[in-house]
Amino acid sequence: MTAPVVALFCVSMRGHWGRMAPILTGLRRRGATVHAYVPAWMRAEVEQAGAVFEDLYGRFDHDAVDAQTYPHGCRQLSFAAAFAEPLAAELAARGVGLIVHDAFAVLGHVLGHRLGLPAVSVRAGHNRNGRVVESVKREAPRTHIGPACLAAGDTLGAWGLPDVTPYFYLSHLSRQMNLYSEPPEFLTADERRGFEPVAFFGSVHPERSDAARRAANSASARGATDTGWPDLPGASRVYVSLGTQSWEFYPDENLERLEVLAEALSLRDVSARLTLGGHAVDDATRRRLSRPNVRVETDVDQWAVLASADLFITHHGLNSTHEAVWHGVPMLSCPLFSDQPGLAARCQELGLALPLTTTPRAPFGVDDVHAALGRLADAESDMRTRLARAQQWERDVLAGRDAVLDDLLALAR
Repeated sequence: MTAPVVALFCVSMRGHWGRMAPILTGLRRRGATVHAYVPAWMRAEVEQAGAVFEDLYGRFDHDAVDAQTYPHGCRQLSFAAAFAEPLAAELAARGVGLIVHDAFAVLGHVLGHRLGLPAVSVRAGHNRNGRVVESVKREAPRTHIGPACLAAGDTLGAWGLPDVTPYFYLSHLSRQMNLYSEPPEFLTADERRGFEPVAFFGSVHPERSDAARRAANSASARGATDTGWPDLPGASRVYVSLGTQSWEFYPDENLERLEVLAEALSLRDVSARLTLGGHAVDDATRRRLSRPNVRVETDVDQWAVLASADLFITHHGLNSTHEAVWHGVPMLSCPLFSDQPGLAARCQELGLALPLTTTPRAPFGVDDVHAALGRLADAESDMRTRLARAQQWERDVLAGRDAVLDDLLALAR
C-alpha cells in the first residue's frame, strides 16, 4: 500500500507550532510522507521528524501581498488568494492526498477546496470559531481591513468558498475533521457542537525533547535559556509569563505589570522567574525588574520551568495553560486579550486557577498581588485535587491520539 502524502501548513507563531509538532510527529510515525510548508525557524524540528521542509515564507513574500490589514490573522485571507494557484499545482504534482493545517493558515483550507482534497483544521486557541468573530472585532488592539484583504475575499468567493469574510481564519471549519487542542472537558456540550466534526487532540507534547524546543526557540530569535531558580532553599517557586504575542501590542503595559509583580514577589518568601517572552529590553529595564529573589530572563524552556514550579502567574495562552495543568501547577490568572479571558474563566470554573485580575488588562497593585496569593494559599489544597483530575483529562486525550491520527490518515486520497 502506498504511503499517504500529506501537506502540512503552519503560520509563524510559536504557540501554533507547538500544537502542530505532535501531529507532524504522529503522521511520520505512521509512515506518511509529510511536506511541511512552514517558516524557516521550524526547519530543524521538521527534518528531525523525517518530514520535508518546504520554505513557504522564503519563496513567497507575504508582506508584499498585505502589510496593512489588522488583526494579523485577517491577512491570511490575502495570502491564500495570492499563493493558492501555484501551490495547488505543486501539491497535485506531488500526489498530496491530505492537507493538515493550523486554523490560522487559511491557505491550507483554500487548497483543499481548490484540489478537492480533505483538509483537516487544527483549531487555534480556546473555543475559537465563528461565534467569537464579533468579540474579536470589538477587542482587537488594531483593526483595519486593507484593500488586498477585501479583494481576496472576492477572489475566494468566486472560487466557490462559502461565507468568506476577513475573519475567515476564525470562522471556517473543516467538513472532514476539526482537531481541537484541548481535552473535551474544557468545552461545554454546546461549545463542542460548534466544532463538529471534531476530534480532541490536546496541545501538550511530552515527547518533544528539550533540545528540540531550545532549537526551535533559538532559531526563532528568542534565545531560550534555563539559568535556574534563585537559590533560596525551601522557598516556593513562582513562574511569571505574559506570553509572547502580547508584547507586540502591549509592551509598555506588560512591563508595568511585571514591575508590580516583581515588587510584590520580592516581599514574599519565594524564588521567582519572570520571562519576557522573547521581548528585548535594555539593561536599565532589566535591572528595574530584577530583585534578589526574582530572576528576569528573555526566554525560558517553559516546559522545564513548569516541571519545577509551585505557582504560575499566567496570561492563559492555550499552550501555557495546558502545560501548567500537565505539571499540576496552580495558576493565578492575568489574561490580556484574544481567547485568554475565556480560558482564564474556564480554568477558574474548573478550580484550576484564581483571578489576579477580573477583566482583561485591568491594572493591579502590590496589595492586589498579595491578596491573590493569600486566596490561593487558602484554596491550594482543593486546587491541587482539581488539578489532579484535570491532569487525567490531559493524559486521556493523549492516550486517544493514536486513534485520532488513524482516523485522520483514513481521510487521505
